[in-house]
Amino acid sequence: MDWELKGQGAANVVFGYAGDDPSLRGHVLRVRKATAHVASPIDQLVWAGVVEANDGCAVSRELSYIQGVMAPLMGSKYVFPGSPIPLPESLLPLLAPAGADHAHGGKDNGAEVHSTAAPPAGEAFPALLMPDHTTLKAGKAPAGFVGVGPTVCFEMKPKWGLTPGQGVGELPPLPPLPPGGAEGAAAEEERAPKAPAPGSPLLRYPRFMLHMLAKHVEKGSPLSYYNPLDLFSGERGRTRAALRALLQAPSNNLVVFVDGAPTFGVNKKQAAAGAQKRKAQEQLVKAACEAAEAAAAADDALAEAAAGGAELAANGLPLPEVATEAVAAPGDESKKGSGSEAEAEASRAALEKLTEVLKPLVAGAAGEGQAAAEVEGPGPAVGPVLEAVVSLVAEALLREGVLSQVVAVQGMDPVGPEGAVALYQRLQRGVQSGELPLPHPGAPTPTPGPAWQPLLGALRSYLQSATAKDCGVMVTMQRAERAPGASEGTEEQAGGDAAQEAEAQAGRPWIGLLRMPGDGSGSGTGAEEGPCWLYKVALVDLDVKAAAKVGRHAELARELEAVALAHTGLLERYAAEAGWEAPPVEVEVAEGVAAAGDE
Repeated sequence: MDWELKGQGAANVVFGYAGDDPSLRGHVLRVRKATAHVASPIDQLVWAGVVEANDGCAVSRELSYIQGVMAPLMGSKYVFPGSPIPLPESLLPLLAPAGADHAHGGKDNGAEVHSTAAPPAGEAFPALLMPDHTTLKAGKAPAGFVGVGPTVCFEMKPKWGLTPGQGVGELPPLPPLPPGGAEGAAAEEERAPKAPAPGSPLLRYPRFMLHMLAKHVEKGSPLSYYNPLDLFSGERGRTRAALRALLQAPSNNLVVFVDGAPTFGVNKKQAAAGAQKRKAQEQLVKAACEAAEAAAAADDALAEAAAGGAELAANGLPLPEVATEAVAAPGDESKKGSGSEAEAEASRAALEKLTEVLKPLVAGAAGEGQAAAEVEGPGPAVGPVLEAVVSLVAEALLREGVLSQVVAVQGMDPVGPEGAVALYQRLQRGVQSGELPLPHPGAPTPTPGPAWQPLLGALRSYLQSATAKDCGVMVTMQRAERAPGASEGTEEQAGGDAAQEAEAQAGRPWIGLLRMPGDGSGSGTGAEEGPCWLYKVALVDLDVKAAAKVGRHAELARELEAVALAHTGLLERYAAEAGWEAPPVEVEVAEGVAAAGDE
């Protein structure tokens, strides 16, 4: 079997290539689930003339959005949209509904592989072939260098990097309501965005902090010192502090891969589900192969796989060697999951295991120069090995400057969630009244008239901002050595910006050279002596967001505000320990009341 299951999300299943074809080595196949979101008529109107799709094909639509809309904004050098290809026949048994059900004995807590074997009309290419960013196998090392030792990848979800209050704007001019449509003050009030009141927690605290508080209060999840504003700051000390905080409490925002396998940041439930999923797949593949060799019916093969899956479920499965997530828990220590001795010990054990795994990556560099020097930011240090790794990841991010591009796209939102809801509602009324013609299957999507363009442009900017707020950043590294017999050349020639750009322009994943900063200058290159590393930075999860979700975005903002107002004391303690100083609440003086000292 050339493809093996690597993971899956709400919309896609990902398979890693395990065969011998050198052109496919280091690649993954991203297969869209039949249950994934399909563009609604309003989605098609919003992106008419901007995003193209072949006969409604969801994969070509996604490819057009990533390649034509997000890549130019985020940096084409860091975005790898993938190439559409037909689904390999060998994967059909793994994706068939019967196969998934038999392999898992029915649903397995949401871990089953959903069907994509029968794509909708027009889905001639339901799969995308793209580089596996957890390794460097798909790229070409800089001339004169080879990678040695383990390949380590930090996959991060940076989240909301805007300052509190940013992203709350005003509506563009809206087309007038049609005759017979909703009229009066009530309709006008519905159209207006509802900005947070002065002093609202939404205007005083980072959005990620409010999310963590809500999860802590509602589910007992641990709090975290991580602040996206530190990661996006462009300052070396703050960037390292953010990465260190992610190691101390990865939650769903950090997974560390070693040689392509998740090694840290996977919680126990995810690890168990992953192990069950992989074992079930192995049983299914074995059954399918045996059935093919014996020319048996497909039903017999699936039955055999089902028997194997039932035996696995009955006897239990050994879990992989995965360091489950660590926790850092400022604030209310009485809350479940917020810092008990058992959790603190689990956190230490997870970090110790990760330290041992990552030692070969930074051997000879840990504790030297700036790597393990002064620890800035809240929270304890993570030891010289992990501090060295943190320094490397931070240096790669700072050298590339990719996070400044991500936060710039996040800041494109001109209206905020409440404003986006008003825009969406106006589009709905336009469709219901017939002002906006609905697209028909097989026909080009009609382009709305000029009066609608400011509204559509604002909603598109909001949705692009939402994509950037939910994207992933992957930094992949491997120790580098001079290749035997390689001619001497400067590192800038081998792995500098020009060489990287040349690879990117050719459609290949680029690989650069990185050194630990030793002089504090911020150059990220240093002298050509001592250890150096191969590295790559990539942006992932750049899918288009459904316009219908804007209502949920506004609802979530209101929920976060309500939880924060109900737990003001806890929020203030949490913020203080996380190093965040909220601006004071401005008290408005009533008109006509003289301030003291005016008389």
